[in-house]
Amino acid sequence: MKRLLFAFLALFLAVPALAVTPTPGQWDTGPQSISYPVIGSNGVYTEHLGNGTTHGGLPPAFAWQMADIPAPVIDSRQINEAPGAGSFTAADNEAKFRFTLFPNHTLPDDPLKFHCQRGASHLHELMGPPKGGACSTFQQLRNDCNTDVGNGLIGSSNPGRNLNCSLYWHPDLIDRNPLSDGVDRIKKALQVPLYYQIDNGGCGTDNACLKARAATYVDFVMGIGYIGGKNFGDPWNLKQANAIKIANAANLAAGGSGIEYQANAFPDGFDGWVCYRPDGVVRDGPHDNVDDLTCSAGDTLVPILDFPLCWDGHNTYSPSGQDHVIPAIRVDAKDTVGGSVVTHTDVCPVGWFKIAQLEDKPQFILTKSISSSVANDGPYLSSDAAFQVAARAEACVGTGATQACPPAGYTTFVCKDGCSFHADYMQAWMKKYIRRASRHCLAIPWTDTSETGLDADQTTLTAEPCLFDTLSTDTGTDSALVQLATPPTTDVDGHDIHTFYPMPVPKGHMGPGTMHP
Repeated sequence: MKRLLFAFLALFLAVPALAVTPTPGQWDTGPQSISYPVIGSNGVYTEHLGNGTTHGGLPPAFAWQMADIPAPVIDSRQINEAPGAGSFTAADNEAKFRFTLFPNHTLPDDPLKFHCQRGASHLHELMGPPKGGACSTFQQLRNDCNTDVGNGLIGSSNPGRNLNCSLYWHPDLIDRNPLSDGVDRIKKALQVPLYYQIDNGGCGTDNACLKARAATYVDFVMGIGYIGGKNFGDPWNLKQANAIKIANAANLAAGGSGIEYQANAFPDGFDGWVCYRPDGVVRDGPHDNVDDLTCSAGDTLVPILDFPLCWDGHNTYSPSGQDHVIPAIRVDAKDTVGGSVVTHTDVCPVGWFKIAQLEDKPQFILTKSISSSVANDGPYLSSDAAFQVAARAEACVGTGATQACPPAGYTTFVCKDGCSFHADYMQAWMKKYIRRASRHCLAIPWTDTSETGLDADQTTLTAEPCLFDTLSTDTGTDSALVQLATPPTTDVDGHDIHTFYPMPVPKGHMGPGTMHP
């Protein structure tokens, strides 16, 4: 009997664990180390992406990717099946594609950080499938989207409808007493232009240069979800600062200068707030917060955010939403022995991969004029109070000479209006079309013999703009795909898209430590 029991246990232990679909807010395989290549006395920096030899193409085989869920019903107006074949030589060509998002609704939910915990988050404005919310997953977004389109419904407010069922969200922008009735109200985004792009790195419109950079990127990771911008788990970017100090100390020990690696100009990717006049000219900005802007009523208020560029190659999600995908840093070093020192702005940790970078530019129409000389006279974010609490509580990272600590006075840090901007993304594209865009618009040189129905041409990039917005302005001659997106005049509940959500700011949904009732 004992022998049988031991034999059974041995067999049980020998069977590998069953693969489990990743859950938002959890690690798939666990955190990956963050280190950078050592630069010695010759001053040469050499990338060490992925496994050291794989610099681009498809994501690695060891990474979990969601199985594709195709769109069984596709409206013929959604897409032009003929991919473009632009020569990529015109002055306005860039390695990017863009489209415009439109908001659906607002909820106190965050399906990445507080998965299936309804009401646990500060307020967010959501774009994409109207059913998106706290329990959203890749599978749920694609299935609901496909079902709705099959029933003649919108499926998704994204251009392309059920070709792109991705969910996008950002904290709500809240107007102070806009109707002079003593009530703060949630401002709707007019629209959200979104770009997928590779880091230009000074290439301008040089075709060969851009292709060389694109060759270091991997194709889109199916089902990935992550957050860009202000990091509530690391408000002062101390993990990155600590990693940079460790890398430069290693460089110094190896004969380098010890100052090669640095953070980029905007370490967390948030470039700041800008207000534009009605004629499109910048009136003021960028500034870290709304409080430092001087703008007029009717101006367009825009936060500019670049999502992280570096992916750890293993995880679809992480508990913070910002530990498996992190911002790139810069390095001032030589490419070859005896060469000149050049600046690279897209440096990722050893073993990590580069992915297409999202650039997010929500647009809000100002209800009232605001002045930098008057405190708290403009709109604020639903997340500002929570970010202030997190920033006042962060501890140092590391020890000794490479330790990174918050700035002096951080325990009394005040998050001025809008200082906490960030945005979230849960990818739910149909594989065929996002891969087509990555190849033809971004020149990412992936190869997958299992794929069918895709143009094999990888020698050219399509002419910019790879717009996915309207059939009237985009044709098959200049786009990898063309999607229909007529700007709506009302949201999914039938309310005017250009004003406010039909509810005052609810108590208890501003996040912990709220400054506003």
